[in-house]
Amino acid sequence: MTVFKSEAARLSLLEHLPTFKARVLALIDEVEVQTQFGRTHVSMAGPADAPPLIAVHGAMASSFHLLAELGPLPKTRRVIVLDVLGQSPLSEDARLPLTQAAAGAWVTEVMDKLNIPQADLLGVSWGGFFASRAAAAHPERFKSLTLLVPSGYVDGPAFEAMWRLALPMFGWRVFAHEPSLRRMTAALFTTQDEAWVQWLGACMQSFNTQLVAPPLANDTELSAWRGRTLVVAAESDLSFPGEALLERVRALHPGVETELVKGARHAPPFTDEFRAWLAGRVERFLG
Repeated sequence: MTVFKSEAARLSLLEHLPTFKARVLALIDEVEVQTQFGRTHVSMAGPADAPPLIAVHGAMASSFHLLAELGPLPKTRRVIVLDVLGQSPLSEDARLPLTQAAAGAWVTEVMDKLNIPQADLLGVSWGGFFASRAAAAHPERFKSLTLLVPSGYVDGPAFEAMWRLALPMFGWRVFAHEPSLRRMTAALFTTQDEAWVQWLGACMQSFNTQLVAPPLANDTELSAWRGRTLVVAAESDLSFPGEALLERVRALHPGVETELVKGARHAPPFTDEFRAWLAGRVERFLG
């Protein structure tokens, strides 16, 4: 196995997915697309004739997780979520290279196989890296770019991340120390959702240890993208501090629209109220 410790570990993660799939506020169509990087699972929700929104989820998640957290957005959009190779147990056990060329090739190859010539694009956290790089690599394919707490722009404080995230992660992965898991999720989640806690705990014990952060963008790497952009940051994000993130994206994306979610950690609130706000804000931007 490349991504997972074993096939049994991958299968154990699949047992968690029905919980998140049941939270999606729309019927889901599922397809698998063969790409040069590996088999990619895709989940689609929303009216088939609605404007397409290509979306890429975060690390150690799946298309079901993202569709659930987008709340009512699939009521107005055809949301098409790509399961990231190397991060989702639904796609092939292979790693997607962390390069702009690979990001652009992977996203647009899936679009080609699904007969989508152009679409809006959304990326969350780790998926924000692939979304921003795909937009820069192939700007003609995307009408707009929406990024939620995206990676690839800024780093968080190293010492605090070590103390609040890395050490608890080690305690949980090596010793299955329950308080360590709770400390880790408390640093990541704005609100505690038991299904998400158990999911992340299972991921930490099922994935292989390699988790290299996507590289930061330099001053010119994203210059080809000049389309409409919305970035939502979390004020107390330990991974990508909100104010620093917004300062960086304003420098790289002139005219970008920004939102700072006050008091939020890396994962914003797992609440219906926040999901409704987020869906409304994205819809207003897209509309």
